[in-house]
Amino acid sequence: MFSSRKGLAIVLTVVCLLAMVAPAAMAAPEWVHGVTITAPTTQVWVAVNPEVDGAGITVSYDVDIVGTQVDNVWIRVMLLQKYVPDPGNVVLKADFLKLANEFVPGTNSFGETFLINDSVAPYGELWDGWYDLKVCAMDIDPDRYLFCTTQANAVLVQDSYPTVDLEKPGVEPYEWMYWQKATIVTGQDYLMVGYADDEFGIIKNVEFQYCDESNFPGCPWWDKESPSWITIASLTEPDPAKLIVPVTRFDNTNQYQATWDSSQVPDDFSWIRMCAWNAVGLSNCEYGADPEDATRADAHRVFVNNRSVIHLEPGWNLISTPIIPYAVNGNAAGAIEDVLFHLIMHNSVRDVWSYQWNGTQNVWKSWTADPLVPDDLDKIEDGKGYWIFMNMEDDLTVVGTWKVIGNNAPPQYPVFYGPNLIGYTHFGRPTLWPTKVRADYLGPAVEPYTQVLYLWDAEQEVYRAVYSGQHMTLGAGYWLATIQDGTIAP
Repeated sequence: MFSSRKGLAIVLTVVCLLAMVAPAAMAAPEWVHGVTITAPTTQVWVAVNPEVDGAGITVSYDVDIVGTQVDNVWIRVMLLQKYVPDPGNVVLKADFLKLANEFVPGTNSFGETFLINDSVAPYGELWDGWYDLKVCAMDIDPDRYLFCTTQANAVLVQDSYPTVDLEKPGVEPYEWMYWQKATIVTGQDYLMVGYADDEFGIIKNVEFQYCDESNFPGCPWWDKESPSWITIASLTEPDPAKLIVPVTRFDNTNQYQATWDSSQVPDDFSWIRMCAWNAVGLSNCEYGADPEDATRADAHRVFVNNRSVIHLEPGWNLISTPIIPYAVNGNAAGAIEDVLFHLIMHNSVRDVWSYQWNGTQNVWKSWTADPLVPDDLDKIEDGKGYWIFMNMEDDLTVVGTWKVIGNNAPPQYPVFYGPNLIGYTHFGRPTLWPTKVRADYLGPAVEPYTQVLYLWDAEQEVYRAVYSGQHMTLGAGYWLATIQDGTIAP
Protein backbone atom coordinates (compact mmCIF):
# COMPACT_ATOMS: atom_id res chain seq x y z
CA MET A 1 0.00 0.00 0.00
CA PHE A 2 2.75 2.34 0.82
CA SER A 3 4.42 1.87 -2.50
CA SER A 4 1.07 2.25 -4.29
CA ARG A 5 0.28 5.51 -2.48
CA LYS A 6 3.79 6.74 -3.22
CA GLY A 7 3.39 5.93 -6.89
CA LEU A 8 0.01 7.69 -7.00
CA ALA A 9 1.54 10.76 -5.40
CA ILE A 10 4.26 10.87 -8.02
CA VAL A 11 1.70 10.56 -10.81
CA LEU A 12 -0.45 13.32 -9.33
CA THR A 13 2.56 15.54 -8.95
CA VAL A 14 3.53 15.07 -12.62
CA VAL A 15 -0.05 15.69 -13.75
CA CYS A 16 -0.22 18.88 -11.70
CA LEU A 17 3.10 20.07 -13.08
CA LEU A 18 1.90 19.34 -16.59
CA ALA A 19 -1.33 21.19 -15.87
CA MET A 20 0.65 24.22 -14.73
CA VAL A 21 2.97 24.20 -17.78
CA ALA A 22 0.58 23.31 -20.59
CA PRO A 23 -1.54 26.51 -20.60
CA ALA A 24 1.57 28.73 -20.77
CA ALA A 25 3.00 26.75 -23.66
CA MET A 26 -0.27 26.78 -25.61
CA ALA A 27 -1.31 30.45 -25.07
CA ALA A 28 -0.65 33.07 -27.76
CA PRO A 29 2.13 35.47 -26.81
CA GLU A 30 0.53 38.80 -26.01
CA TRP A 31 2.73 41.13 -28.04
CA VAL A 32 0.40 43.58 -29.81
CA HIS A 33 -2.41 45.32 -28.03
CA GLY A 34 -3.77 47.15 -31.05
CA VAL A 35 -3.17 49.24 -34.19
CA THR A 36 -4.59 52.76 -34.62
CA ILE A 37 -4.50 55.01 -37.69
CA THR A 38 -3.82 58.56 -36.56
CA ALA A 39 -3.55 60.27 -39.97
CA PRO A 40 -5.42 60.83 -42.11
CA THR A 41 -8.15 61.31 -39.54
CA THR A 42 -11.10 58.94 -39.70
CA GLN A 43 -13.56 59.83 -42.48
CA VAL A 44 -11.25 62.50 -43.87
CA TRP A 45 -10.06 61.56 -47.33
CA VAL A 46 -6.84 62.41 -49.07
CA ALA A 47 -7.12 63.40 -52.71
CA VAL A 48 -4.56 61.91 -55.10
CA ASN A 49 -3.98 62.56 -58.78
CA PRO A 50 -2.58 59.33 -60.28
CA GLU A 51 -1.23 61.18 -63.34
CA VAL A 52 1.30 63.06 -61.23
CA ASP A 53 4.53 61.12 -61.07
CA GLY A 54 5.57 60.62 -57.48
CA ALA A 55 2.31 61.71 -55.85
CA GLY A 56 1.87 60.06 -52.50
CA ILE A 57 0.30 60.17 -49.09
CA THR A 58 1.65 59.94 -45.56
CA VAL A 59 -0.01 57.51 -43.20
CA SER A 60 0.61 57.80 -39.48
CA TYR A 61 -0.27 55.04 -37.06
CA ASP A 62 0.25 53.76 -33.52
CA VAL A 63 1.20 50.14 -32.75
CA ASP A 64 0.87 49.22 -29.08
CA ILE A 65 3.15 46.32 -28.05
CA VAL A 66 2.79 44.40 -24.80
CA GLY A 67 5.41 41.87 -23.77
CA THR A 68 9.00 41.19 -24.74
CA GLN A 69 8.66 38.26 -27.16
CA VAL A 70 8.78 40.38 -30.30
CA ASP A 71 11.95 40.59 -32.38
CA ASN A 72 10.75 42.15 -35.64
CA VAL A 73 7.42 43.51 -36.86
CA TRP A 74 6.10 43.93 -40.37
CA ILE A 75 3.91 46.97 -40.90
CA ARG A 76 1.70 46.71 -43.95
CA VAL A 77 -0.16 49.74 -45.31
CA MET A 78 -2.78 48.94 -47.95
CA LEU A 79 -5.31 50.75 -50.09
CA LEU A 80 -8.31 48.62 -50.89
CA GLN A 81 -10.42 49.77 -53.80
CA LYS A 82 -14.10 49.29 -53.12
CA TYR A 83 -15.58 49.01 -56.59
CA VAL A 84 -13.70 47.46 -59.52
CA PRO A 85 -14.86 45.69 -62.70
CA ASP A 86 -13.25 42.36 -61.77
CA PRO A 87 -13.89 40.41 -58.54
CA GLY A 88 -12.01 41.30 -55.41
CA ASN A 89 -10.18 44.35 -54.29
CA VAL A 90 -7.19 45.94 -55.92
CA VAL A 91 -4.56 45.90 -53.22
CA LEU A 92 -1.78 48.45 -53.17
CA LYS A 93 0.65 47.52 -50.49
CA ALA A 94 3.67 49.10 -48.88
CA ASP A 95 5.59 47.02 -46.35
CA PHE A 96 7.91 48.37 -43.69
CA LEU A 97 10.11 46.33 -41.35
CA LYS A 98 10.33 47.63 -37.79
CA LEU A 99 12.68 46.37 -35.10
CA ALA A 100 11.20 45.56 -31.74
CA ASN A 101 13.40 48.09 -29.96
CA GLU A 102 11.80 50.87 -32.04
CA PHE A 103 8.55 50.33 -30.18
CA VAL A 104 8.51 52.30 -26.95
CA PRO A 105 5.37 51.91 -24.84
CA GLY A 106 3.14 54.96 -25.16
CA THR A 107 5.16 56.53 -28.00
CA ASN A 108 4.73 54.07 -30.86
CA SER A 109 3.77 56.65 -33.49
CA PHE A 110 5.09 56.22 -37.02
CA GLY A 111 4.57 57.95 -40.33
CA GLU A 112 5.13 56.25 -43.67
CA THR A 113 4.94 57.86 -47.11
CA PHE A 114 4.28 55.76 -50.17
CA LEU A 115 3.49 56.59 -53.77
CA ILE A 116 0.08 56.33 -55.32
CA ASN A 117 0.05 56.52 -59.10
CA ASP A 118 -0.52 54.36 -62.14
CA SER A 119 2.96 52.85 -61.93
CA VAL A 120 2.19 50.97 -58.71
CA ALA A 121 -1.22 49.67 -59.76
CA PRO A 122 -1.47 45.89 -60.34
CA TYR A 123 -3.00 46.46 -63.80
CA GLY A 124 -0.95 49.52 -64.74
CA GLU A 125 -3.82 51.92 -64.15
CA LEU A 126 -5.61 53.05 -61.04
CA TRP A 127 -9.36 53.08 -61.21
CA ASP A 128 -10.95 56.35 -60.20
CA GLY A 129 -12.77 55.93 -56.94
CA TRP A 130 -12.72 55.70 -53.18
CA TYR A 131 -10.23 53.49 -51.36
CA ASP A 132 -10.20 52.11 -47.83
CA LEU A 133 -6.97 52.52 -45.90
CA LYS A 134 -5.80 49.50 -43.96
CA VAL A 135 -2.81 49.20 -41.61
CA CYS A 136 -1.67 45.85 -40.19
CA ALA A 137 1.09 44.85 -37.78
CA MET A 138 2.47 41.31 -37.77
CA ASP A 139 5.07 39.50 -35.64
CA ILE A 140 7.45 37.47 -37.81
CA ASP A 141 9.34 35.51 -35.16
CA PRO A 142 8.59 33.00 -33.78
CA ASP A 143 4.86 33.04 -34.56
CA ARG A 144 2.72 35.30 -36.74
CA TYR A 145 -0.08 37.23 -35.07
CA LEU A 146 -1.86 39.82 -37.22
CA PHE A 147 -3.62 42.95 -35.97
CA CYS A 148 -5.27 45.34 -38.44
CA THR A 149 -7.43 48.45 -38.50
CA THR A 150 -9.36 49.87 -41.45
CA GLN A 151 -10.45 53.39 -42.24
CA ALA A 152 -13.25 53.60 -44.78
CA ASN A 153 -13.25 56.12 -47.65
CA ALA A 154 -9.82 57.38 -46.68
CA VAL A 155 -8.41 58.09 -50.14
CA LEU A 156 -9.95 59.36 -53.35
CA VAL A 157 -8.05 58.62 -56.55
CA GLN A 158 -9.14 60.68 -59.54
CA ASP A 159 -7.70 61.84 -62.85
CA SER A 160 -10.80 63.40 -64.42
CA TYR A 161 -11.36 67.13 -64.72
CA PRO A 162 -14.39 69.11 -63.56
CA THR A 163 -16.89 70.42 -66.08
CA VAL A 164 -17.38 74.18 -66.24
CA ASP A 165 -19.99 76.26 -68.08
CA LEU A 166 -19.92 80.05 -67.83
CA GLU A 167 -23.41 81.36 -68.58
CA LYS A 168 -23.09 85.09 -67.91
CA PRO A 169 -21.50 87.10 -69.35
CA GLY A 170 -22.42 85.18 -72.47
CA VAL A 171 -23.73 85.56 -75.97
CA GLU A 172 -26.56 88.07 -75.63
CA PRO A 173 -26.83 89.94 -78.94
CA TYR A 174 -28.78 92.85 -77.51
CA GLU A 175 -25.84 93.59 -75.23
CA TRP A 176 -23.19 93.42 -77.95
CA MET A 177 -21.34 96.62 -78.72
CA TYR A 178 -21.95 96.78 -82.47
CA TRP A 179 -19.27 94.87 -84.40
CA GLN A 180 -17.00 94.34 -81.39
CA LYS A 181 -19.23 91.52 -80.18
CA ALA A 182 -18.75 92.22 -76.49
CA THR A 183 -21.06 92.52 -73.51
CA ILE A 184 -21.03 96.10 -72.27
CA VAL A 185 -20.36 96.39 -68.55
CA THR A 186 -20.93 99.90 -67.25
CA GLY A 187 -22.26 99.63 -63.73
CA GLN A 188 -21.21 98.09 -60.49
CA ASP A 189 -22.49 94.74 -59.21
CA TYR A 190 -22.63 93.01 -62.58
CA LEU A 191 -24.01 89.49 -62.02
CA MET A 192 -21.87 86.58 -63.22
CA VAL A 193 -23.37 83.08 -63.39
CA GLY A 194 -21.87 79.70 -64.17
CA TYR A 195 -22.06 75.98 -63.48
CA ALA A 196 -19.43 73.51 -62.29
CA ASP A 197 -19.63 69.82 -61.52
CA ASP A 198 -17.36 66.85 -60.93
CA GLU A 199 -17.46 63.09 -61.33
CA PHE A 200 -17.58 62.66 -57.55
CA GLY A 201 -19.57 65.82 -56.87
CA ILE A 202 -16.73 67.57 -55.02
CA ILE A 203 -15.88 71.11 -56.12
CA LYS A 204 -13.23 72.61 -53.85
CA ASN A 205 -13.05 76.07 -55.39
CA VAL A 206 -14.57 78.19 -58.14
CA GLU A 207 -13.22 81.48 -59.46
CA PHE A 208 -14.39 84.12 -61.89
CA GLN A 209 -11.32 85.67 -63.51
CA TYR A 210 -10.68 88.75 -65.61
CA CYS A 211 -8.03 89.61 -68.21
CA ASP A 212 -7.55 93.08 -69.71
CA GLU A 213 -6.65 92.64 -73.38
CA SER A 214 -4.31 95.61 -73.71
CA ASN A 215 -2.94 95.93 -70.20
CA PHE A 216 -1.32 92.51 -70.37
CA PRO A 217 0.47 90.55 -73.10
CA GLY A 218 -2.59 88.64 -74.22
CA CYS A 219 -5.06 86.45 -72.36
CA PRO A 220 -3.92 82.82 -72.67
CA TRP A 221 -7.12 80.94 -71.87
CA TRP A 222 -5.30 77.59 -71.64
CA ASP A 223 -2.84 78.84 -69.01
CA LYS A 224 -4.45 78.44 -65.59
CA GLU A 225 -1.43 80.01 -63.84
CA SER A 226 -0.96 83.04 -66.09
CA PRO A 227 -0.60 86.30 -64.10
CA SER A 228 -2.63 88.01 -66.83
CA TRP A 229 -5.76 86.56 -65.25
CA ILE A 230 -6.91 88.35 -62.10
CA THR A 231 -9.37 86.70 -59.71
CA ILE A 232 -12.41 88.93 -59.20
CA ALA A 233 -14.53 86.45 -57.24
CA SER A 234 -13.82 83.16 -55.50
CA LEU A 235 -15.66 80.43 -53.61
CA THR A 236 -13.00 80.64 -50.87
CA GLU A 237 -12.58 84.43 -50.82
CA PRO A 238 -12.81 85.87 -47.27
CA ASP A 239 -13.90 89.28 -48.60
CA PRO A 240 -17.74 89.16 -48.81
CA ALA A 241 -17.67 91.55 -51.78
CA LYS A 242 -15.68 88.98 -53.79
CA LEU A 243 -17.35 85.82 -52.54
CA ILE A 244 -19.03 83.37 -54.92
CA VAL A 245 -22.37 82.07 -53.69
CA PRO A 246 -23.18 78.43 -54.55
CA VAL A 247 -26.80 77.71 -55.45
CA THR A 248 -28.27 74.20 -55.77
CA ARG A 249 -30.91 74.26 -58.49
CA PHE A 250 -34.04 72.12 -58.78
CA ASP A 251 -32.17 69.60 -60.97
CA ASN A 252 -29.35 69.34 -58.39
CA THR A 253 -26.86 71.08 -60.67
CA ASN A 254 -24.34 73.34 -58.98
CA GLN A 255 -24.80 76.94 -59.99
CA TYR A 256 -22.36 79.62 -58.82
CA GLN A 257 -23.08 83.34 -58.75
CA ALA A 258 -21.03 86.40 -57.94
CA THR A 259 -21.37 90.14 -58.41
CA TRP A 260 -18.55 92.04 -60.03
CA ASP A 261 -17.79 95.68 -59.34
CA SER A 262 -16.50 96.56 -62.80
CA SER A 263 -15.12 99.88 -61.54
CA GLN A 264 -12.37 97.77 -59.98
CA VAL A 265 -10.71 97.29 -63.38
CA PRO A 266 -9.64 99.64 -66.18
CA ASP A 267 -11.74 100.47 -69.23
CA ASP A 268 -10.93 98.08 -72.01
CA PHE A 269 -12.03 95.09 -74.01
CA SER A 270 -11.54 92.21 -71.66
CA TRP A 271 -12.29 88.55 -71.11
CA ILE A 272 -14.10 86.81 -68.28
CA ARG A 273 -13.53 83.14 -67.59
CA MET A 274 -14.72 80.71 -64.94
CA CYS A 275 -12.43 78.07 -63.41
CA ALA A 276 -13.23 75.18 -61.07
CA TRP A 277 -11.04 72.84 -59.02
CA ASN A 278 -12.04 69.36 -57.89
CA ALA A 279 -10.93 67.39 -54.84
CA VAL A 280 -7.63 66.24 -56.35
CA GLY A 281 -6.70 69.75 -57.49
CA LEU A 282 -7.38 69.25 -61.20
CA SER A 283 -8.96 72.32 -62.74
CA ASN A 284 -10.82 73.35 -65.83
CA CYS A 285 -11.69 76.81 -67.17
CA GLU A 286 -14.51 77.96 -69.41
CA TYR A 287 -13.21 80.62 -71.73
CA GLY A 288 -15.96 80.49 -74.32
CA ALA A 289 -14.00 81.53 -77.39
CA ASP A 290 -14.41 79.12 -80.30
CA PRO A 291 -13.18 80.26 -83.74
CA GLU A 292 -15.13 77.41 -85.34
CA ASP A 293 -18.41 78.57 -83.83
CA ALA A 294 -19.40 82.10 -84.80
CA THR A 295 -22.03 82.28 -82.06
CA ARG A 296 -19.37 81.72 -79.39
CA ALA A 297 -16.32 83.35 -80.96
CA ASP A 298 -16.41 86.11 -78.35
CA ALA A 299 -18.81 84.57 -75.89
CA HIS A 300 -17.29 85.99 -72.74
CA ARG A 301 -15.69 89.16 -74.07
CA VAL A 302 -16.76 92.32 -72.28
CA PHE A 303 -16.19 96.01 -72.69
CA VAL A 304 -15.78 97.82 -69.38
CA ASN A 305 -16.90 101.42 -69.58
CA ASN A 306 -15.94 103.02 -66.29
CA ARG A 307 -17.51 106.14 -64.96
CA SER A 308 -17.39 107.91 -61.63
CA VAL A 309 -20.35 109.81 -60.23
CA ILE A 310 -19.62 112.60 -57.72
CA HIS A 311 -22.55 114.12 -55.87
CA LEU A 312 -22.36 117.91 -55.54
CA GLU A 313 -24.15 120.02 -52.95
CA PRO A 314 -25.26 123.65 -53.46
CA GLY A 315 -22.35 125.98 -52.65
CA TRP A 316 -18.69 124.99 -52.41
CA ASN A 317 -17.52 121.41 -52.97
CA LEU A 318 -13.92 120.13 -52.82
CA ILE A 319 -13.59 117.29 -55.34
CA SER A 320 -11.16 115.29 -57.48
CA THR A 321 -11.62 112.79 -60.30
CA PRO A 322 -10.99 109.19 -59.23
CA ILE A 323 -10.16 108.20 -62.82
CA ILE A 324 -8.25 109.65 -65.75
CA PRO A 325 -10.80 111.47 -67.95
CA TYR A 326 -11.00 110.49 -71.60
CA ALA A 327 -10.24 112.80 -74.50
CA VAL A 328 -13.48 113.49 -76.40
CA ASN A 329 -14.63 115.72 -79.25
CA GLY A 330 -11.06 116.10 -80.47
CA ASN A 331 -10.08 118.02 -77.33
CA ALA A 332 -7.32 117.26 -74.84
CA ALA A 333 -8.03 114.62 -72.20
CA GLY A 334 -9.90 116.17 -69.30
CA ALA A 335 -10.88 119.37 -71.13
CA ILE A 336 -12.97 121.19 -68.54
CA GLU A 337 -15.94 121.88 -70.83
CA ASP A 338 -16.11 118.17 -71.71
CA VAL A 339 -15.90 117.00 -68.09
CA LEU A 340 -18.47 119.57 -66.89
CA PHE A 341 -20.68 119.27 -69.97
CA HIS A 342 -23.84 118.11 -68.20
CA LEU A 343 -23.41 120.60 -65.36
CA ILE A 344 -23.06 123.39 -67.89
CA MET A 345 -26.19 122.20 -69.72
CA HIS A 346 -28.08 122.14 -66.40
CA ASN A 347 -26.77 125.60 -65.52
CA SER A 348 -25.87 124.13 -62.14
CA VAL A 349 -22.18 125.08 -62.02
CA ARG A 350 -20.86 128.61 -61.48
CA ASP A 351 -17.06 128.33 -61.30
CA VAL A 352 -14.14 126.02 -60.54
CA TRP A 353 -10.87 126.85 -58.75
CA SER A 354 -7.65 124.92 -58.30
CA TYR A 355 -4.35 125.61 -56.50
CA GLN A 356 -1.60 124.43 -58.85
CA TRP A 357 2.17 124.60 -59.27
CA ASN A 358 3.32 126.98 -62.00
CA GLY A 359 6.99 126.00 -61.93
CA THR A 360 8.05 128.21 -59.04
CA GLN A 361 5.09 128.25 -56.67
CA ASN A 362 1.48 127.20 -56.18
CA VAL A 363 -1.02 129.69 -57.63
CA TRP A 364 -4.79 129.85 -58.00
CA LYS A 365 -6.32 129.04 -61.39
CA SER A 366 -10.00 129.33 -62.23
CA TRP A 367 -12.74 128.63 -64.75
CA THR A 368 -16.17 130.22 -64.83
CA ALA A 369 -19.37 129.41 -66.67
CA ASP A 370 -19.64 133.08 -67.67
CA PRO A 371 -18.14 133.31 -71.17
CA LEU A 372 -17.25 136.97 -70.58
CA VAL A 373 -14.88 136.17 -67.71
CA PRO A 374 -11.36 135.08 -68.77
CA ASP A 375 -10.22 131.59 -67.64
CA ASP A 376 -6.80 130.11 -66.94
CA LEU A 377 -8.01 126.66 -65.81
CA ASP A 378 -8.71 124.51 -68.85
CA LYS A 379 -8.50 120.87 -67.64
CA ILE A 380 -9.73 118.56 -64.88
CA GLU A 381 -6.79 116.26 -64.18
CA ASP A 382 -6.37 113.20 -61.98
CA GLY A 383 -4.31 113.73 -58.84
CA LYS A 384 -5.41 117.36 -58.35
CA GLY A 385 -8.09 118.87 -56.15
CA TYR A 386 -10.77 121.34 -57.32
CA TRP A 387 -13.12 123.73 -55.56
CA ILE A 388 -16.38 123.82 -57.49
CA PHE A 389 -19.26 126.18 -56.70
CA MET A 390 -22.73 124.85 -57.50
CA ASN A 391 -25.86 126.86 -58.05
CA MET A 392 -27.90 123.80 -57.19
CA GLU A 393 -27.54 120.15 -56.25
CA ASP A 394 -26.36 117.94 -59.12
CA ASP A 395 -24.20 114.92 -60.03
CA LEU A 396 -20.93 115.13 -61.93
CA THR A 397 -20.30 112.04 -64.07
CA VAL A 398 -16.69 111.56 -65.15
CA VAL A 399 -16.03 108.99 -67.88
CA GLY A 400 -12.49 107.66 -68.00
CA THR A 401 -10.10 104.96 -66.95
CA TRP A 402 -7.48 104.27 -64.30
CA LYS A 403 -5.21 102.15 -66.45
CA VAL A 404 -1.99 103.26 -68.10
CA ILE A 405 -2.85 104.26 -71.66
CA GLY A 406 -0.43 103.10 -74.35
CA ASN A 407 3.22 103.29 -73.35
CA ASN A 408 2.67 106.01 -70.77
CA ALA A 409 4.27 105.54 -67.38
CA PRO A 410 2.03 105.21 -64.29
CA PRO A 411 1.00 108.63 -62.99
CA GLN A 412 3.00 110.45 -60.33
CA TYR A 413 1.76 113.55 -58.54
CA PRO A 414 4.34 116.03 -57.18
CA VAL A 415 3.63 117.99 -54.00
CA PHE A 416 5.59 120.93 -52.65
CA TYR A 417 6.51 122.44 -49.33
CA GLY A 418 3.46 124.09 -47.78
CA PRO A 419 -0.22 123.71 -48.76
CA ASN A 420 -1.23 121.60 -51.78
CA LEU A 421 -4.65 120.92 -53.25
CA ILE A 422 -4.55 117.21 -54.19
CA GLY A 423 -6.88 114.52 -55.44
CA TYR A 424 -7.33 110.85 -54.60
CA THR A 425 -7.26 108.62 -57.66
CA HIS A 426 -8.46 105.11 -58.35
CA PHE A 427 -5.24 104.23 -60.16
CA GLY A 428 -3.69 100.95 -59.08
CA ARG A 429 -6.55 99.93 -56.83
CA PRO A 430 -8.03 97.63 -55.81
CA THR A 431 -6.94 94.71 -58.03
CA LEU A 432 -3.29 95.77 -57.96
CA TRP A 433 -3.22 97.45 -54.57
CA PRO A 434 -6.34 96.83 -52.45
CA THR A 435 -6.16 99.67 -49.94
CA LYS A 436 -7.72 103.05 -49.19
CA VAL A 437 -5.46 103.95 -46.28
CA ARG A 438 -3.99 107.46 -46.32
CA ALA A 439 -0.43 106.32 -45.59
CA ASP A 440 -0.50 103.82 -48.46
CA TYR A 441 -1.73 106.39 -50.98
CA LEU A 442 0.64 109.19 -50.00
CA GLY A 443 3.53 106.74 -49.84
CA PRO A 444 6.95 106.90 -48.15
CA ALA A 445 8.00 110.06 -50.02
CA VAL A 446 5.10 112.14 -48.67
CA GLU A 447 3.41 110.48 -45.68
CA PRO A 448 6.27 110.97 -43.16
CA TYR A 449 6.40 114.68 -43.95
CA THR A 450 2.65 115.35 -43.93
CA GLN A 451 1.48 117.81 -41.28
CA VAL A 452 -2.25 117.76 -41.99
CA LEU A 453 -4.71 116.35 -44.52
CA TYR A 454 -8.22 117.78 -44.70
CA LEU A 455 -11.31 117.08 -46.79
CA TRP A 456 -14.35 119.35 -47.04
CA ASP A 457 -17.77 118.14 -45.90
CA ALA A 458 -19.99 120.11 -48.31
CA GLU A 459 -23.22 119.07 -46.62
CA GLN A 460 -22.09 120.21 -43.16
CA GLU A 461 -19.75 122.91 -44.53
CA VAL A 462 -16.84 121.89 -42.27
CA TYR A 463 -13.29 120.57 -42.75
CA ARG A 464 -12.59 117.05 -41.52
CA ALA A 465 -9.09 115.76 -40.76
CA VAL A 466 -7.93 112.45 -42.25
CA TYR A 467 -5.25 110.76 -40.13
CA SER A 468 -2.53 108.33 -41.18
CA GLY A 469 -4.43 105.08 -40.60
CA GLN A 470 -7.79 106.34 -41.90
CA HIS A 471 -9.33 105.79 -45.32
CA MET A 472 -9.47 108.33 -48.11
CA THR A 473 -12.61 108.87 -50.19
CA LEU A 474 -12.87 108.57 -53.96
CA GLY A 475 -14.27 111.76 -55.47
CA ALA A 476 -13.02 113.98 -52.66
CA GLY A 477 -10.32 116.63 -52.92
CA TYR A 478 -7.88 117.34 -50.08
CA TRP A 479 -5.78 120.08 -48.57
CA LEU A 480 -2.35 118.61 -47.86
CA ALA A 481 0.32 120.46 -45.85
CA THR A 482 3.84 119.01 -46.07
CA ILE A 483 7.19 120.12 -44.70
CA GLN A 484 9.14 119.10 -47.79
CA ASP A 485 8.71 118.40 -51.50
CA GLY A 486 7.78 114.88 -52.54
CA THR A 487 5.92 112.73 -55.05
CA ILE A 488 2.76 110.68 -54.62
CA ALA A 489 3.16 107.52 -56.71
CA PRO A 490 -0.02 105.45 -56.27
